[in-house]
Amino acid sequence: MKTYKGFNKDMTCRGFQYEEGKEYETDEAVCCQSGFHACEMPLDVFKYYAPSKSVYHEVEQYGDISRDDEDTKISSTNIKIGTEIGIAGIVKAQIDFIKNKIKKTKEKAESEEDIESAATSGFRSSAATSGDWSSAATSGLRSSAVTSGDESSAATSGFRSSAATSGNWSSAATSGLRSSAATSGNGSCAVTSGDWSSAATSDDGSCAVTSGDWSSAATSNKNAIVIACGKKAKAKGVKGSFLVLTEWNEGSTELLCAKMERVDGEKIKSDTWYRLENGEFVEVVEK
Repeated sequence: MKTYKGFNKDMTCRGFQYEEGKEYETDEAVCCQSGFHACEMPLDVFKYYAPSKSVYHEVEQYGDISRDDEDTKISSTNIKIGTEIGIAGIVKAQIDFIKNKIKKTKEKAESEEDIESAATSGFRSSAATSGDWSSAATSGLRSSAVTSGDESSAATSGFRSSAATSGNWSSAATSGLRSSAATSGNGSCAVTSGDWSSAATSDDGSCAVTSGDWSSAATSNKNAIVIACGKKAKAKGVKGSFLVLTEWNEGSTELLCAKMERVDGEKIKSDTWYRLENGEFVEVVEK
């Protein structure tokens, strides 16, 4: 199965040296104890390897498989190390992961009454669900998707669209220009990829990620991570939360720097927008 793995910058993980393109095998796989570990949900890798000092690769896990109940971490007896995908690749993979989750949930809904799903594709369309493990998806211009059940997901792809979830471990994803995604449940995540888009989270263990240029990501909870990896993207949080920013070469797709800081209330202020310039966090002056 395809999963995602973080490494130290020298391609080591817990003292073991890996190489891109190589395959490895061991005798036993017990999650958190033995075997080769990686995550099904791309953003889960940030829990184990911080963006400021790590590299990320797509991998293939096979052989004996052992799962973890805490998140999507998986242990396997066999692993093949794929190419490095970087932070932007992790974000794109997360959006694809959510879309696939919605597709599977909709298929499952046909046989389970306690799972609700809604999908629309029309101009200025909307979709809303309230059941546990529910899903909502829209693709129309200025569309919206809202879910409130635990482990639910919402995804939109229309221009200026919005996606919002309130259940624990839920996810919201948008890909349209100037779109927005928001989550309020514990362990949930909000992901946007459109330019000038925004992502926001408010509860424990949540994350907000944006990859579009001039986009913004924010959190109001101290136990959350905010990632803004588009050109001129900005991020803000509260004391205790983590901010991850990237800096790009003007006029090209060259990534110059990626850096993470914790909001401490002094060096990095609470509820203040920051952008990465010349490798340093700088306050964004609102005009």
